Amino acid sequence: MVCCLDNVTKREKKSSVFIDGKRIRQTEISEWENLTAYSNRRLNSQNLGTALKLHWSIDRITVVGETKLFERMFPDGSVQIYGFDKIFEVLVAQGRAEAVAKGWKILDEYGENIAYAEELEHHKGKARIDFNPNRLGSFLETDLKDFFGKILKNAHFSRADVACDLINIPNEYITQYTITSDVKSIKYYSRTGELQTAYWGSRSSERQVRMYNKMVEQLQKGKVIPKDVSSWWRLELQLRRDKASNWANIVRDSLSEFCSPFFFPLDLSATDKVMLTGLFADETLWSSISKNSRTKYKKIQQQIAKDDALTRLLSETFEEEVIRLNEELSSWLLGLNIINDNDN
Repeated sequence: MVCCLDNVTKREKKSSVFIDGKRIRQTEISEWENLTAYSNRRLNSQNLGTALKLHWSIDRITVVGETKLFERMFPDGSVQIYGFDKIFEVLVAQGRAEAVAKGWKILDEYGENIAYAEELEHHKGKARIDFNPNRLGSFLETDLKDFFGKILKNAHFSRADVACDLINIPNEYITQYTITSDVKSIKYYSRTGELQTAYWGSRSSERQVRMYNKMVEQLQKGKVIPKDVSSWWRLELQLRRDKASNWANIVRDSLSEFCSPFFFPLDLSATDKVMLTGLFADETLWSSISKNSRTKYKKIQQQIAKDDALTRLLSETFEEEVIRLNEELSSWLLGLNIINDNDN
């Protein structure tokens, strides 16, 4: 169900919607302001004449560094020095942070969570900060990047989440897609049997791919969906350690494995179709076939992905955006004095 409000003003209008019998309060959020800037494309092949929007972004960054003292100067010229935990005690008192189990949520001026910080339990004198670079604004009379730089030193870049929002692609179409490699997959479905979230690869691995129904997630959080958005899925690639520094090539490799098992080449033999259908349905089967067979079907799979209309659009738009994304990421790395370090 999609609930829309006409002329919604950010953070002003509210409504409600029923999801699985529960009444959910809705509020407009600033994320929707980006929708008008998404890349408009049309998916004409594979019998789907659909106008869609694609948008790539760096969705999450994690840095780890040594904690250091934070100096804050007051208008009267006095200077106060804070340790890492004391900093967040003050922020909690100011309503700009919230203490949670092991660390602190950092809040913006509207009370929304924009980052998470914690001291590392098994690495004394070190801390990590997770944040979404798209949602950061002014903080403590400066920008949050500068604030991070003042409380961490010798920081290293340990994780990046690269995401693509897929707007107005029918649910029954996008849910056909899978990562066709021999990595473990986990899928979650709604009460009515519709795919909601799919994971490929483990959470602790250097690369994990996730695809989920962003519209359902936002509705459950009480957010308002613009009336011109009929569906909204997000494809995310979580890259850790050295994979994070090689993020662009890992995205390209992942897209070469992302395709639908229902669009095989017309000249593909029935035997090969049966084999690929089985391999796509159960990734554990890759390890049970011979090395020559794996090589053969990987080559066919890569050609299928290359010819797949949606995968091709994902690859094309990524190449159009990769310079912008790299500049965005590099600005954070420079601002935080990131060093090359593969440790977590």
